[in-house]
Amino acid sequence: RRSAGGVWIEKRKKKDMFYSVIKTYLFKKAQYLRPDFAKGIMKTSNFEQLARANKKMTEEPDIEKLAEWNANRKDILVDSVREFFSINQHFQDMLMETKDLRLVYVKAKNCEDKDFGIEQEFGFFSMYNEENWLPHGNLLGQALMIVRAEFLEKGATTK
Repeated sequence: RRSAGGVWIEKRKKKDMFYSVIKTYLFKKAQYLRPDFAKGIMKTSNFEQLARANKKMTEEPDIEKLAEWNANRKDILVDSVREFFSINQHFQDMLMETKDLRLVYVKAKNCEDKDFGIEQEFGFFSMYNEENWLPHGNLLGQALMIVRAEFLEKGATTK
């Protein structure tokens, strides 16, 4: 068993399986924008290294590729979330337990795109007012709700 963010998950046999939605997303981003970064992203679990790689991937980019990436990145994030929850039953159960609650990702880690969250400090009053949220933010929360709805459609249940 292996710990991920304080929650225990079972090790899987497949060598390149990812335990982090964000790492999966960054790997796909690297494959598209900077293939030379993909192997390093697979190997590291250091968020500072992931943050540096994420920043470098958009420095001096191929403008057309970056525009295409930006147009499709929400779908790619949803795919990354779907993959993660499809292979991690424990986390899928946790997601399903949220039932129909609106899921909000409060503050992105420095290795994540800022609009994954709403960019508010957790527990502060300002986080409860959507006018304070990052415009077009909460992409990760939206992706989680989309995948949860898909699982419900397929008959997944809460325990």
